[in-house]
Amino acid sequence: MLFDLHPKETPESLYGRDNDLKDILTHLRNRRWICLLGPRMVGKTSLVKAAQTKLNKSHINSIYINLWTVDSLRGLLDGILTALSESKGLFSKVKKELSHISALTIGPVGISVKEGAKPVSLSWQILSAIGKHAKKLVIILDEMQELSSVSAHIHKLLANVHSTFPDISFCFTGSQSGLIKALLSPVPDSPLYGRSPVAMNISPFDTETAREFLINGFREHRRKIGADEIEKVLERFGGIPGWLTLYGNCVVVSRMSHRNALQKCERETSKTTRQTLEHYLEGRNREQHLLAMRAIALRSSWSQIRQAIETNTGKQLNDARIKKIIDALSDTFIIQKQGSTYEVIDPVIRRFLLSGKMK
Repeated sequence: MLFDLHPKETPESLYGRDNDLKDILTHLRNRRWICLLGPRMVGKTSLVKAAQTKLNKSHINSIYINLWTVDSLRGLLDGILTALSESKGLFSKVKKELSHISALTIGPVGISVKEGAKPVSLSWQILSAIGKHAKKLVIILDEMQELSSVSAHIHKLLANVHSTFPDISFCFTGSQSGLIKALLSPVPDSPLYGRSPVAMNISPFDTETAREFLINGFREHRRKIGADEIEKVLERFGGIPGWLTLYGNCVVVSRMSHRNALQKCERETSKTTRQTLEHYLEGRNREQHLLAMRAIALRSSWSQIRQAIETNTGKQLNDARIKKIIDALSDTFIIQKQGSTYEVIDPVIRRFLLSGKMK
């Protein structure tokens, strides 16, 4: 169902993403590493989960690991072990090899790590065990940019896998910042230099696709939606599939009126937007980045962004600093350049920034 709030897990449940799914599968079946880039709620997770279903049906093993808010090597290790335990077919193939790893305990309910184990070396041992016994494996790391704080260790681990086990492929998702940016454009002394993944940009629906998505979603429930209501929804939520799905679910599942559904969506999207922006601002100059975002929410040129920051802070910023702020916002798909000005991609984020709720 198009208005199901959970990530889609089958190709049949996706909408408007046939070409993207085809490209993903082509690269992974050819053992190419790929990276899906795009804003939150655009459908990256649904795409990789649908791809995983297709891969499994064609007897290519795959495991999915959600890294959202995971910022440590131990978190990555735990994610690998959990995904491996849940993949019964793959686990049965490598269980014997894993039992030889002294830092692991294989029990009836899964795999546990002994105290004092080193996450990097243990992750490599586990991947080596998989690589030796699994013919073709795709590891999906969703929201890969979360591991940016340990990027040096991740680069070495990935480089070792790339050099040693050609049958293991990775599919990353996230924003083009931090770790992912380094993966896509490694410097010459990086262990991944010359081994960059294929980058795929996953964009919001265009207006017509978003309109048809809503119409078809209501048709699945034998409901009709008025043209005026559709235009109001598109005005509020644009072509972001996650927001359109939320609205449709409020109407057909929770049986809300159009007006109440819009109000409910505004509350829910505001919560998610605050979380997204707070996460982005961690470790950054909060005042400067917020001022830049508010200026861009009004559609601003480079000079207008600079003026907004300098007027409100009383400090002059050089070109390099302004560029760094704009690049960070662009790389995380919060803003985009249109002609000579910059704009916020997601209308929900734009309204939230202009509401003054973010301090």
